[in-house]
Amino acid sequence: MLNTIRNIFSWVYDTDKETHINAGSGSGETLAEDDGLDGEVRPWLEEPASAPNTWIEWHQKDGVPIVLGPGDENCPVTWTTPRPFGILNISSPDVPPSTRPIALFINIDKSISMSEISVFEEVHGWTKIMFVKQTLKNMLQLFMEKIEENPAMTVYVCIAVFFHDVEMLRLDTDGPSHIRDELSSGFVKLTQETLAMFIDKIDQIRPEGLTNIERSLHFAQKQLHAHLVDHPDHRAVHIHLSDGDATSGAKSIVELSSCVDHTYKNIFIGYGEDHDSFLLNQLAGDIGEYRFVDKVEQCGMVCGEIAYHILHPVYDHPITIKMGEGSRIYHWKTNKWVSSLQIPFLSSNSTKTFHITTFDDSQPVDGVYATLVHGNNHDHVLETIRTLPMLLDLHDNYVSNDLTLNILRQLTQEFLFRAQAYELKRRSHKLNKCGHAKRWMGKTATTRFNFEDDPSNGDTWGTQAADTNPSVAYETLMLEMQDHFNKLKATLASMTDCKKNTTFVRVLMDDMYVTMKHLGTKKSYMYSSSRQTSQGNQYVYSPSGIRPTATDSLDGVADGPLIMDPNYQISSNHETSYSNDTVLDYMQKTQSY
Repeated sequence: MLNTIRNIFSWVYDTDKETHINAGSGSGETLAEDDGLDGEVRPWLEEPASAPNTWIEWHQKDGVPIVLGPGDENCPVTWTTPRPFGILNISSPDVPPSTRPIALFINIDKSISMSEISVFEEVHGWTKIMFVKQTLKNMLQLFMEKIEENPAMTVYVCIAVFFHDVEMLRLDTDGPSHIRDELSSGFVKLTQETLAMFIDKIDQIRPEGLTNIERSLHFAQKQLHAHLVDHPDHRAVHIHLSDGDATSGAKSIVELSSCVDHTYKNIFIGYGEDHDSFLLNQLAGDIGEYRFVDKVEQCGMVCGEIAYHILHPVYDHPITIKMGEGSRIYHWKTNKWVSSLQIPFLSSNSTKTFHITTFDDSQPVDGVYATLVHGNNHDHVLETIRTLPMLLDLHDNYVSNDLTLNILRQLTQEFLFRAQAYELKRRSHKLNKCGHAKRWMGKTATTRFNFEDDPSNGDTWGTQAADTNPSVAYETLMLEMQDHFNKLKATLASMTDCKKNTTFVRVLMDDMYVTMKHLGTKKSYMYSSSRQTSQGNQYVYSPSGIRPTATDSLDGVADGPLIMDPNYQISSNHETSYSNDTVLDYMQKTQSY
């Protein structure tokens, strides 16, 4: 009941707070430098008809202290005493599919490894490429369904397949003249007629050759740039799906990153357990998406969620949360408290929660505020977010606000980062010995995870032992993670309130369990990073993982979990507090085979 009152109060409070809407839908606007296309004027940077509801809350319940990790370059010390802990919420309105034209470029890996047969009995005989082809057809049919429901919608599609080369799926040229004209650019307007032609071409895809990610990225960049020059009002989206490593062409992150244009949305999907998860994660960057499909028959679930985000944006551009003076926001990718955080595109009917704190003891938390700004343009303010006043009960006593569950989420995210750091540090140490770490991983990654040439320099996360005694480091981290898992388990057992809260804790337990299950194995980074990404970006789908075998242990470190609960059951891939009925409907439609 108190949560309901608080949410109502936040809506009332939001109507009076200061807001700044600077970009009108009808007037042209010169893009900031990071928006690309040489600062051309685009008239489409329109704001949503209904602005998101935003508010800040602070934890006020005694007995749950939290020691926060490192700050950013302006606050570099590590806090060793409990700090104020709060949450910043952005609740987006329920909006219909966007009517702004979409240019969708889909890159499909058709290398020979895509001919491998699924190991799951329920779909015995289906190969990877068969699942991808069916998912792609379902996705296009879903787009067509929404176009027919919303005639103002327009989607232009270009599909390419890559192996050691790259080829565009060209539709037959003996069709109507307007389709022939579109074929010259590669992007074809999706209609019932062109949908049937696309399905026919998709059915003809056959696996062959090696995997040249470089060529596929160059081709996507070239096609999208040419299309946006002619159609600057279109919203570009690039989906790249691969099941393996780069075996042809450029292979390092440094080289391949130069092939990715971050002025539009890039979504990298790793398919199966043999893809280069670190590479795809780094290529996605801070505003793109990396999604991991662990079980190939779940590809439709991931693509359905992606389709929802494409069709139901609240803002058509990334936004940045800029904290007020003396306060910080948690950056889950770097495990640091920073002054500003760029977040991915907001989608319809969702609430995103971010963790915040203060480092100035003289500043009262009720004065903390933040602003939502357009991309990296901090002068273009979209919203001002302020702290909610404390609630009073019927006897005029202040009601303590309990954010214990969010604190547990914070601690979970820190463990997910530590698991990644542990795995990557061991790998980077080996690469450093032959001078390859920065060439393979890139400067940003080696800095983010503290992988300099001296692996023992400034080890923040207690993983130095991984360089000299991997077994000690593994057991230390595993025991700490199991202790946190047990605390989550005890919290769940004591809960008697709403299903949403129990689901929230169950997902945190899943994050820990999946990460612990794979810690020290060859697939550890793949699972820890994907669970971290799903939790950080608050996605619906998260990989649950196939139980590792003895041969998966990296250098014999992880012969098996220490004290893992053999009876623990992972939640289904869509049981999360981050979903809504519409996105679940999209996921089911693209999943059906």
